[in-house]
Amino acid sequence: MLIKKELIPKIFLTILILLISVLVLIKTIDENAVVQNNELLKKAMSAFLVAKGLNAIVSVAQGTEVGVGFTVAVGEILDPLNDLIEKFSWIMLASTTSLAIQKITILISSWYVFKIFTILLLGILLYFIWRDKRDKLFFITLKILFIFLFLRFAIPATIYANNFIYDNFLKKEYNIEKKIDRLEKITTTLEKQSVDKAIEQKERSFLNKITDSLNVSKIVKSKMAKYKKITKDATKKIIDLIIIFLFQTMFFPLIFLFLLYKSMLSVKWD
Repeated sequence: MLIKKELIPKIFLTILILLISVLVLIKTIDENAVVQNNELLKKAMSAFLVAKGLNAIVSVAQGTEVGVGFTVAVGEILDPLNDLIEKFSWIMLASTTSLAIQKITILISSWYVFKIFTILLLGILLYFIWRDKRDKLFFITLKILFIFLFLRFAIPATIYANNFIYDNFLKKEYNIEKKIDRLEKITTTLEKQSVDKAIEQKERSFLNKITDSLNVSKIVKSKMAKYKKITKDATKKIIDLIIIFLFQTMFFPLIFLFLLYKSMLSVKWD
């Protein structure tokens, strides 16, 4: 028995609606999205805490005296790093906020009442399709359903796409765990150098201070070189973290959601 030509679009849309209904009810979509969101959220919080710790150490190190009377010089070297850390802290705060909002959206869209209402809207739409009704109520139902489906799938889809891009294209160059670990080591190095220097200053004899004053140029160059190296290394790692977190938590989600929204709007109903 051949199917009438006019029934083929209705059958296709019916299968599509049934498939969407099944996807709406699947818990794994939400659970995996939340797990991936939590992993990135933990990384963002770790980076934030490391940055605040480094900020505290830098503030202490800025008051370290190198040689005799060169406290100001150390402060000038570390001051740009201190400013960058402050900006980085704000970016990480914004990143964690963005991730928290994504998680809340997933939790709301996975609520059983939300799912039931979405299934009900799909059923109403199916009724309109088979009755060939395209009245005002049909388009109202369609718009509401569009909002519910967007909330249901947009954020999980964004998280999956985001993690896919990071794992396959960005992780080699911008490995978040390695960058954070390196920043922690830099913090430890700077803290150790500042503490050792403070102890050294207390234990130095009057004769040593005179010797230091005679060799001040050599001492200052050596110590300044160490602070410059620490500053350069820390700056690079922080900038890399800024790039990857801005991309993963703000830039990519916004672009992806916009494209997804536009693609859903492009669907036309006869």
